[in-house]
Amino acid sequence: ITGADETVSSVRMTMAQKIEPFLNPVVMRQLIPAAGVQMFDPAKFVQSTDTLILLTDDQAQTNVAPLTTMLLNEVMDAAKHAAAIGETGRLDPPLRVAGDEIVNVAPVPKLPGMISDSRGIGVQWFPVFQSVAQILARWGEREGSAILANLNCSMVLGGLQDPKALERFSNLVGQVEMQEVTSHIDAHSNVASQRMVTESERTVLRPEEVRRLPDGVALVIYRNAEAMLVDLIPWTARPDGDEIAAGMRRVRAARVAHYRAHP
Repeated sequence: ITGADETVSSVRMTMAQKIEPFLNPVVMRQLIPAAGVQMFDPAKFVQSTDTLILLTDDQAQTNVAPLTTMLLNEVMDAAKHAAAIGETGRLDPPLRVAGDEIVNVAPVPKLPGMISDSRGIGVQWFPVFQSVAQILARWGEREGSAILANLNCSMVLGGLQDPKALERFSNLVGQVEMQEVTSHIDAHSNVASQRMVTESERTVLRPEEVRRLPDGVALVIYRNAEAMLVDLIPWTARPDGDEIAAGMRRVRAARVAHYRAHP
């Protein structure tokens, strides 16, 4: 009976988390259709070149992650349908999902299978995680490992302090065969009288070396290619850096205006 009570309590807590955003008047105003406000259509979106941005504030009193998760699921369902009725079975243009902090913004329960299945219909996934531990905490050992296995390319930045992750990426980089040549030189004749060659294996990038990757450098592991250390270009140094900065200022101004209008 105790186990059953705990299960019921867990279900109630989960339902409460899902329903909580709908109890916020501000959230409800944004969900109810209004005159003059264009409604979002997932079916049209997945066949366009538009951009959809999902934002949440994990410090806010109301957690809207359940809503953003539902919206992302709707988009993915629309993408599957659009690909299924297309001539090639793939989206054209492709759909790119840049999931920065996806664990907090839209933690889709079926993300492991979604990443694997949707790749074949033209969906490009770029999820960003803080650590392997964050993935396993959200999706569990089995599903979390599936996410890692289905990523064709991993980009690792310095400063990572997850021992399990550091060990994982060190193992993926692999080892290299080393040859050591030693010679014995006679002290009197100064002539090498003996030469010995020994072979050994060395870890290319030890876990602590992965952690100490300098700023501006990333470890890239791509499919069956050799691991690479690449230099990163700051967005401020890109040709469109000024345009990006202007867009950031517009977003910040819009956010400030919204909070002033709805304190």
